[in-house]
Order: sequence, then structure tokens, then C-alpha cells
Amino acid sequence: MQQCGGSLLIFCDADDIFAKHCFISLYNVLRNAPRPDSTPAGSRFERTPAGSISRYIQWANLFKSKQICNQVLLNP
Repeated sequence: MQQCGGSLLIFCDADDIFAKHCFISLYNVLRNAPRPDSTPAGSRFERTPAGSISRYIQWANLFKSKQICNQVLLNP
């Protein structure tokens, strides 16, 4: 993290693939947040191969932006 030169740090695991619009969308959410330094941000996601851990995906994608801040992630 000491070598980062930007104003935001986004973690991307080796198995993550981001859509073209994802980074700019996350940037816009954080830029407009009252406290961007402590604002969790995420997005809808899908699994490949299709159908893997489908119960978790259905559960996690139900949350609205404000709900994510208050949600404790537990194994559904």
C-alpha cells in the first residue's frame, strides 16, 4: 500500500474479473460519500461457472447500498 499513488485503493483478488464500468462506478460512489475513508463499497456479482454457490449470490445481491454498511456477513 505504501507504493500506491492514487486517492483510492481497490482490492482485486487473482480470481476476480471486473466489468469495464466497475472501477468508475466505485470511484463515483466513494467520491460522493460523506466519509469516503470509511465507506464500504461493492457491487453485484456473478459466479463462474454458472450456478456455483447460487444461494450465497442470491442472498448477497439482495442488499441495497445503505444496507451493506449495516450488514454483518454470515454464512447463509
